[in-house]
Amino acid sequence: MPNTSPVELQKIAASQILIDLGLDRFSHVERNVVSFLALVGIRPNESWLDIEPVPLGISPILDFVRTHYQIDYAPNTRETIRKDSVKPLEQCGILIRNYEDPTRPTNSPQTDYLIDPTLTQALRHFGTEKWKAFAQRYRKRMPLTIKEQSSRKVSVPVSLPDGSKLNLSPGPHSRLIRSIIEEFTHHFTPDGAQVAYIGDTADNKGLSDEQLLKQLEIDILNAPEKPDVILWYPAKKWLIYLEAIHSSGHFDEARKKLLSTLSGKYDPIYISCFQDRKATARAFATIASQTEVWIADEPSHLIHFDGERFLGPYR
Repeated sequence: MPNTSPVELQKIAASQILIDLGLDRFSHVERNVVSFLALVGIRPNESWLDIEPVPLGISPILDFVRTHYQIDYAPNTRETIRKDSVKPLEQCGILIRNYEDPTRPTNSPQTDYLIDPTLTQALRHFGTEKWKAFAQRYRKRMPLTIKEQSSRKVSVPVSLPDGSKLNLSPGPHSRLIRSIIEEFTHHFTPDGAQVAYIGDTADNKGLSDEQLLKQLEIDILNAPEKPDVILWYPAKKWLIYLEAIHSSGHFDEARKKLLSTLSGKYDPIYISCFQDRKATARAFATIASQTEVWIADEPSHLIHFDGERFLGPYR
């Protein structure tokens, strides 16, 4: 499109993304499209590969659109933007309200919205061959109805490797567990992993495959400490312990030693999982040797700590 301005090209891209995510009608309204562009934080002439969304309130959305897309919405349209352009994205899980402070009151003037970090990682592939597959996987886990997302504390749906569904408890910790189950397994256990244990589900009962845990010689009921997720990878006979670190709990030497006795049959692989590099940096000094770090925003890569080999057990 040689005669199309950078502003219009970004609007066309955003509209196509919304269509690919199943929001066809929503994508035909310019107000919705530019609000989405603001929330993504992408300006004309910028690459989707480099996006770094930050939480935005309604007024900053209007400011971004005015500055970069030359559309000056009147101040009295704030409620229209919130109700018609932002709330539907929140209701279908694309936006997370008050991501950094879930306890913030609903009517707080500081209320803000962040693009789901898992979707952010997918959006960086827009325009490449990988985008359609990312969009399809993300779309499958979006709620079937708006009503399912109507309450403030929304459970986090996750698709297990065997195709079954599970709801995790609300919050960023569960969203990171979802990334582990859906993205880590996709990249590092391509022949199919089995979920032996997830500690944080919506009903607070957790998920335990008792037969598999018995096979792995793991007594999860009497264990003083448990990882967030336990995977079994039959193709390579790998037992994998994963910690979803939202604030603390990575595999330092003490925690690694504590969990080393959980199974008497297999030497586990220890993986500390973070949402992004910024979160990882805070734990770098105390990450245990012979463990791995996985970052959800860069799901196809691992960081190996003092290891003589790549991913695999050491014993």
